[in-house]
Amino acid sequence: MTFADPSSVLKNLDRGAEYEPSGVIEPVCAWRWFADTLEQHGTRVHITNPLHTRLIAESRPKHDMLDARMLAELLQR
Repeated sequence: MTFADPSSVLKNLDRGAEYEPSGVIEPVCAWRWFADTLEQHGTRVHITNPLHTRLIAESRPKHDMLDARMLAELLQR
């Protein structure tokens, strides 16, 4: 999914209609439109405080897929 393209986001949101989706976002570039788009389509959005998510900030190696997995695991708790 390309995060810079709202149509990609909306297309992927339609896949999970059988449950109430929830997501977590780090406040980095372009996060506001992304959070707004998710909320407008029924997704409960949680915004993280990077200073409080030390697990991610201190992780090695640092890449988006690892960050996303760690945020998802934190959201489940």
